[in-house]
Amino acid sequence: MTIRKLSASLALGLPVALITHTVVYGSSHIQAGDAHGLFLEGAVLIFMATALALLAGACSQAKNTMTGSVLASVLMQDLPDLGPLALCAGGWFTFGESLEAPHAWAPLLVIALAMLGAAFVVRWALHGLARLIATIAITTRTFAYAARMPTLLARPQRAVAHRRRLSHSPRRFVRPPPVAA
Repeated sequence: MTIRKLSASLALGLPVALITHTVVYGSSHIQAGDAHGLFLEGAVLIFMATALALLAGACSQAKNTMTGSVLASVLMQDLPDLGPLALCAGGWFTFGESLEAPHAWAPLLVIALAMLGAAFVVRWALHGLARLIATIAITTRTFAYAARMPTLLARPQRAVAHRRRLSHSPRRFVRPPPVAA
């Protein structure tokens, strides 16, 4: 696992944990108690930062690739895998639950399945975003080279002095004089 994938897993685990909490507990209570607003703002900022990172990567790599699918696969190399994303989401989920007032726990299997489902949805959304950004980057890069209507400009003709040769006269080979022995 690369550092980029690890940092993306750690960051994107927060939105996955929020989605998991919503799926498991519904609207009975909010995650992280008083820090819920901070968790939501962090999740939004993480998604915006991820989108900007994908956009920056697409702009820097667009000139090196010819199609959007190749660029999208290059961008998706740094997105986190499902396992590390769900594991980091578990850490965020546990941290958020430790900030809450005590309440009844849901079964661990339900939480794990909801977390895997939320991680899959977030990963699927990020792959779709990477494909969209790659398509936009390739389209805007090739738009500058689109066919245009040629413009006809009158260019001034300059007279060029050159020696005219009649086409019917034979060309003569000029050689040096013979050497006297």
